[in-house]
Amino acid sequence: MNSSLTIIGAGASGLLSALVLAPYYEEILLIDRYWPDELGVSQGTPQSHHLHVLLAEGQRLLSSLLPDVWQQLTANSLPVVDWGKDTWWKTPHGILTPNDCAVRTHLFSRHYFNQVLWSQCQQRKNIKTLTATVEHWLIAERKIKQLQFKARESLAIAGHVIEARGRASGLHTQLGLESLHVNNQYRYFSTRLEQNDWSTDLKAKQVYIQACPKKQPIGLVLSPIEGNALILTLIDTTGTIKTDEQKQAAVSCLFKKNQLGHIHCQGKSWIPYANLNNTRLIIERQRWPLNLWAVGDSIGYQNPVYGQGLTIILKQVDLLKRRGKVNWLKQKQLHRCSWMPWLLASNQDMSGEKNNVFQWLMQKLLRQASNDPSVGETFIQLLHQIKSPWILSNPRLILKLSRRGDYD
Repeated sequence: MNSSLTIIGAGASGLLSALVLAPYYEEILLIDRYWPDELGVSQGTPQSHHLHVLLAEGQRLLSSLLPDVWQQLTANSLPVVDWGKDTWWKTPHGILTPNDCAVRTHLFSRHYFNQVLWSQCQQRKNIKTLTATVEHWLIAERKIKQLQFKARESLAIAGHVIEARGRASGLHTQLGLESLHVNNQYRYFSTRLEQNDWSTDLKAKQVYIQACPKKQPIGLVLSPIEGNALILTLIDTTGTIKTDEQKQAAVSCLFKKNQLGHIHCQGKSWIPYANLNNTRLIIERQRWPLNLWAVGDSIGYQNPVYGQGLTIILKQVDLLKRRGKVNWLKQKQLHRCSWMPWLLASNQDMSGEKNNVFQWLMQKLLRQASNDPSVGETFIQLLHQIKSPWILSNPRLILKLSRRGDYD
């Protein structure tokens, strides 16, 4: 058993890392400025007000890695959605045809997820906490030797370190790394509703109108969560939606235009979140500390069009659980977990649609998914990370995607 592990950041990345690695360390120290309250709300994760989906592969990993967490999470009745049949999904290329992908997941809010993770961390005797803001590290002999806090205090480091502060990590500045950067102008506004606030004749349990700056500048997501509630997130790429009246008008317009029924969101409070530019760090071997792992949004993040962030984190902590050396090669493996989500999330923000072969195939896949149920099934299985992105190199699928049709 290793002696100590220091985790910087107590968002989903930090809490999941602590819980999964707790059996392998004598002591784990979680450092953050803010902690979740009894409802799972933390000032350190403002994005948690929005819908966060744990995809099928993420739910499989969670139930396998942390069965006690999964049991507590699902102890109360949670809505279950069949992504092929229960989702009304409009992509920039058309409406997805219902299919038999057999992908079913539980839906819940990020606050509820944080609440469960935090309560489980508090039950682990070897997980300690420290309230502080880490400003920078001191590195010697290619290892992090000391954390310097904002209050001018410091902490000596003898073991391993996990950077889990997400977008606030500043890894590129601390280590002098370059990053791959794709600009976008997405702005998110979320509110919580009751089930009876939505009246519709649709059989679907959730709605997704995918925003795209070029073809569909305003979109939304409406999904059921625990407590017989709904989370409605409005997605704006125009930068023109500012007042509550404009948000309500945009939602009403989308529901009317797409014949989705009636939604009552007047007088609701909206939580904003904006400017989620796509960024991936370029990992350099000579600059990477030998006792550091970085997970989650600290090494790469995408606009959450497909909600893959939590599943990426679980794939990363699953790699960490497999032990082995803390080195640059292990970090590269952690980095690869975000390859497919990056391909999905950033393709519509790229200046050109055919940057490489996989980009070209992804465009074809998204276009034909609205016309061919079998392609739509493949798309959902790719999205939920049930199938590998290498399926895009399958000759039969390439032949199907290469056929010209209405989707071209």
